[in-house]
Amino acid sequence: MGRKAALVLGLLGALLVVAVGCKSLPPSEYDIAADLEKDGRYEGAIPRYEAYIAKGEGFLVPLAQFRIARCYQARGMYGEALKAYQQVIDKYGDREVAGLAKEEMKSLQNKMAKPEPEEEAEGSATEEKPEEGPAAEEEEAEGSETK
Repeated sequence: MGRKAALVLGLLGALLVVAVGCKSLPPSEYDIAADLEKDGRYEGAIPRYEAYIAKGEGFLVPLAQFRIARCYQARGMYGEALKAYQQVIDKYGDREVAGLAKEEMKSLQNKMAKPEPEEEAEGSATEEKPEEGPAAEEEEAEGSETK
């Protein structure tokens, strides 16, 4: 996550603490989803964020949509992540979170366009590496006999 995104998420979290104050309220769907996301349980966080959004209450609705995209991205579901980022941009284009969604979309699209470095290294290593083992020894022996 970019530095700007982390700052915005931190500020929104701090604002939530101030808004709630010291009252002992039951956790909202957003709170539960954020805890699940923090624990890496993205598949559980997504429906909780969606439930929070469906209620249509609260100033964190745009951020909840953004975090759905982040959960999909963390799960490797890049197509779904791109759709969720686009929803943030379409619905909340006048808010700072839409700018963050644009940055994340661009970064994800670039990632999807480039092959993974491991794949490149594995592919080139297998192509350049000479064959070894009994089959290679037989081929080598046959080649020297015909000369």
